[in-house]
Amino acid sequence: PICSSAMSWAFITTLNRDPQQSYIGVLQSTRGLLKDKYEQIPQLSVRLFILMEAQSLMLFCRSAATNMT
Repeated sequence: PICSSAMSWAFITTLNRDPQQSYIGVLQSTRGLLKDKYEQIPQLSVRLFILMEAQSLMLFCRSAATNMT
């Protein structure tokens, strides 16, 4: 088994369930998975400017990675 933090588990689970979520959608889904078990409130940050309502966080990440090379 792979050990990870609760935040990592929730983040990965969120993206596996729906990889086309927006930044806000990913954040809300991740928080939803953790809210009944943990007191901490997950937050996400990015290094580059993104549109919070963008159609897909994953598409943005792929595009950003391509542009950085």
